Formats: sequence, C-alpha cells, structure tokens
Amino acid sequence: MGLEVASRRALEEVHSKECDARREAEATLAQLTEDYLAKVMEELMVDAELEGLELQYSGKVGELRDTKHKLDRKRLKKRGYKKLCHTLQTKVEAHADTIQHQRAELSKTETRFKEVERKYRALVEEADMEAGGRLREFSDRTRLELQVEIKGQDIQKLDRKANAMEETLVERASRVHELELEVEGLQAARDSAEQRSQNMDLDLDVAVLRVRSMISTFMDKKERYHLRTPNFSYRGGRLSKTPKSRSSRPKSRMDTPIPPVEEESELMETEEEAVAA
Repeated sequence: MGLEVASRRALEEVHSKECDARREAEATLAQLTEDYLAKVMEELMVDAELEGLELQYSGKVGELRDTKHKLDRKRLKKRGYKKLCHTLQTKVEAHADTIQHQRAELSKTETRFKEVERKYRALVEEADMEAGGRLREFSDRTRLELQVEIKGQDIQKLDRKANAMEETLVERASRVHELELEVEGLQAARDSAEQRSQNMDLDLDVAVLRVRSMISTFMDKKERYHLRTPNFSYRGGRLSKTPKSRSSRPKSRMDTPIPPVEEESELMETEEEAVAA
C-alpha cells in the first residue's frame, strides 16, 4: 500500500516535472522563434537596404563613367591648348627674331643716314668755302651764279637721298610697330591659353578628389553593412547562430573593385596614343 502511494507520488512528480519542462521548452521555443523572426526581418530589411545601395552604386558608377568621359574630353582640350601655346610661342619667337633683325637694319640705316647727312653738311660747307673764295674775285651777280652752279646739283642729289632714306626709315618704323603689336596680341593669346590650361588642371584635380571621396564613403558603408548581417539557422528544434562568411555570400556588383580613375585615364591615354600612331 505504501509502495503504491510512493510510486504514484513519484509518477505525479515526474509528470509535473515533464509538464514544467514542456512549458519551459515551449516558452523558450516561442522566444527563440520571435527572436529568429525579428532577426529574419532585420536581415530582410538590411537586404532591401543593400539592394537600394546596389542601385545607388550602379548610378554612381554611371556618374563616374560620365565624369571620366568629361575628364577625357577636358584632357584632349588641354592637349589642344598646349599645342596652341607651343605654336603661339614659336610664332612669337619668330616674330621676335624678325623684329630684332628689323631693328638692326633700322640702326644700320640710321647710321648710314647720319653719315650721308654729315657728308652733305661737309659738301655744303666745302661748297660755301669754295664759293666764298671765288666770290671775292667776281661781282655780286657772278657770285650768285656760281653758288647756284656749284651747289645746285650736289644739294639736289643729297636732298633726294635724304628724302628716300627718311621714307625708308618711316616705312621700317611702321613695320616694326606693326610687328610689335602683333607680338603683343600673340603674347596675350598665349597667356589666355595658359590660364585656361591652369583652370582645367584645377577642375581635373577637384573632380578626381570628389570621385575618390565618393568611392571611399561608399566602400565604408558597404563594409559596415556586411559586418551587420549575421546568419541564423533553425535545425532539429534548436536555433543556431553562425556568422555569415564573405565567401558564402553571392557575389554582386558591389564586390567588384572599382579601378582607380588615374589608371583608367592612363589606359585611355595609352589607347589614344596607339590609335594616333
């Protein structure tokens, strides 16, 4: 009798413990299920956010390609401006040599004009002296005739030579002035082309820095979101949590590295040089 009561009490205790264990297991299972569903929802939200970031990434890649094309066009313009600067500099040097040559010729002409003028004055003085010596022997009428006879031809020749040299000097001075004006215009054009080239260099540097900052910001966001996405599995009535490896994730366009802008620009320059050759 006492053994039956003891066995019944033992069975009741075992049954109560089984009920308590079952309720505790059900409560734990419900809590784990809720946690699992919350994590799954969070992972779905993160996946949706990652999809949105992938779309933004594709858009940024398109923008980067457009920026690269713009940079290539600016680089081609810069090369054209450099060629134009070189051509203008060559023309300026040629015109400077021409001006220097014209100035040398002008100095030579001025020297010759001074020599002719000195000879002209010496001949005039000599003619005056000769005429004065002869005029003492003749009358006033004969003195005037001798002056006209002696000085007439030489003075007319020297006047013609002096007028021709003056015209030559005026023409050469006007030509030198025109060449100086042309050289000033070429120098102004060269300065403006150099200023444009410097402005394009600054625009290129600013665009490259902006692209690099955008790429670094996007890569930082991508790394943060990869670290925040664990993997949950529910097997055999138990919820297990294992970190998701980077190799098990399907590769997307975000995992492909972006080539640097400088390398792409160097490749484009190499291709353009090959095509030109």
